[in-house]
Amino acid sequence: ADGGGSAAQARADAGGSSGRKGTAAPTAAPSRAALDSELRFCRRARVKARLAGAVARNDISIAYEPIVDIATNRIVGVEALARWHDEELGDVRPDEFIAIAEESGGIQEIGAYIRRRALTELHDLDVSTGAAGALNLWVNVSPHEIDASFVASVLGDLTACGVAPDRLTLEITERVAFHTIDPGIELIDELSSHGIHIAVDDFGTGFTSLTQLRTLPLARIKIDRSFLADIVGDNASRVRPLIAGIVQIGRLLELQVVTEGIETQEQLDAVRELGADLAQGHLFSLATFQTRA
Repeated sequence: ADGGGSAAQARADAGGSSGRKGTAAPTAAPSRAALDSELRFCRRARVKARLAGAVARNDISIAYEPIVDIATNRIVGVEALARWHDEELGDVRPDEFIAIAEESGGIQEIGAYIRRRALTELHDLDVSTGAAGALNLWVNVSPHEIDASFVASVLGDLTACGVAPDRLTLEITERVAFHTIDPGIELIDELSSHGIHIAVDDFGTGFTSLTQLRTLPLARIKIDRSFLADIVGDNASRVRPLIAGIVQIGRLLELQVVTEGIETQEQLDAVRELGADLAQGHLFSLATFQTRA
């Protein structure tokens, strides 16, 4: 054998002859951010997979939140809110599964189910109480639900369930109402021509011009709950004039003004003083009367 080479090489050879290999450099542990990202990815994948069959399994339910006439303290409507309890995942937050449904294309199925089921239950309530027309129904519409068949689908649901169009309010975002030339504006015109009311949800969080408000056939605007959180307390002097301005615009354009997120009597007193028409929030009731087909 060749006796040349360095001392380091000799030591390496000796280590190899004894059956030991060189020790690899230690691998850095995954960072907390990387682990969190992987957990979020896995969570979204599980939610997406389970959500795909949620309607077929009758796992989607409806919770109704009362809408109250501020002047009379009378319940005049209810908003239908989607809820989901999965046997594997448990209760899944609406903001989580709705976002995933919008991304995956499942929102059309869920939205159509909520609308039809809520209209059916409104009709059943009319029959059981003998007080047809006592309550109106409010339903959210995702921008991802809107396509060429949307109006026909809504009208078909109203006819099938025996509910007059003027008892239905569809809540759309400012994005659909004001920043989508096609099909948003045409959609509003067509729905309104059939007597369906259109409400702009989360008003005040986008960029809406008075011209747009004046020209579209809207019926209601819902002030975003973020304004109501500060209507009492340290920021009240800054927030109240903003809400008063929105209420005044509503008056000038003959739009009902709805305030969301009313949780205390102080907040209710404040919006009553400012002249808002309708209110909803936990002060009146938690979203309740959950149903499942």
